[in-house]
Amino acid sequence: MNKLVNVTEDGKELVKIVREGGTYGTLSTESIQILMEVLNNSDLGNVLKMAVDIKTDLNMVYNHNIPHSHETLRKYLGIKSESMYMKLISRLVKAGVVYKFEGLILGEVRKTLLINPFLFNKRACFDKKVIEVFETFTISNSKLLKQKDEN
Repeated sequence: MNKLVNVTEDGKELVKIVREGGTYGTLSTESIQILMEVLNNSDLGNVLKMAVDIKTDLNMVYNHNIPHSHETLRKYLGIKSESMYMKLISRLVKAGVVYKFEGLILGEVRKTLLINPFLFNKRACFDKKVIEVFETFTISNSKLLKQKDEN
């Protein structure tokens, strides 16, 4: 459902629509432009597919109600080869797009991925400590990655 809100901006009254319900995410267009320069289309598509399934303050990639394992994420992305999947993850880790996470989750040790919240998030606000863990996604970081891949 949408809600109409009257807003006064610079002395003018405007009517704005506020979206309610549903699942909305925030996508940094500047970061996507950078990703388009350093990732191929297939990798970019896989990143966007992962971004749809993020949950928690940590931007953990989820499989319905539990975090994705590497095996379930590989299947979700439609990558048949385990080595191709691991190469994709390695490229994304080097780019600062995803972070590997291993820990006791829901009573068992799981390995999963976190997506850098500077790229995508589904929360209007989150704990400042979370941001301190991740590196800001910038063009200079990405250019370093592109130079390494070209060598």
